Amino acid sequence: GMNGFDRQQLVTTEIQWPNGIALDLVKSRLYWLDSKLHMLSSIDLNGQDRRLVLKSHMFLPHPLALTIFEDRVYWIDGENEAVYGADKFTGSELVTLVNNLNDAQDIIIYHELVQPSGKNWCEENMANGGCSYLCLPAPQINEHSPKYTCACPAGYFLQEGGLRCAGFNIGGTVSEVAAARGTSGAWAVLPILLLVMAVVAGYFMWR
Repeated sequence: GMNGFDRQQLVTTEIQWPNGIALDLVKSRLYWLDSKLHMLSSIDLNGQDRRLVLKSHMFLPHPLALTIFEDRVYWIDGENEAVYGADKFTGSELVTLVNNLNDAQDIIIYHELVQPSGKNWCEENMANGGCSYLCLPAPQINEHSPKYTCACPAGYFLQEGGLRCAGFNIGGTVSEVAAARGTSGAWAVLPILLLVMAVVAGYFMWR
């Protein structure tokens, strides 16, 4: 879940520089790129049935991001400055879609099949789930699993009741913190921004 519980290691071998990751919801498979190994691979959502889709120094010299739609996989390569497409099962029918890109870092397909409708439990009964800071969807392990949990920023702790965050002042007193309007959204975006910065830094180090 987004709250970090029930974590599982899906890939631990033959992986060196994973640079892109994409979820195929229709086939329940996870795809990723490896810039060091020049590989495009996939596994099922339990970390089993690993498959090598494509290995190529020509078309995967330094891939950065990928996306899946229907029977095709699309990716950006930073060194070739191009967008490629191929059959997501076999890596065949490989085509170049765009050339001469100027520092493109990501590729996204907008379609309801890629992101189907779902219920946001953090907004179902009350704004932000009643959390004073972050509301994070929880994994549904069994029928007793919570739909979400609240989380606090560094230096604060979750009070009894699991909704409000508080921290210790210099004098030892406890002060409660409440997120300003839009703050929880900003904290949710922060990891994405850091990930993008890391990808950009890695790209220039590679070059």
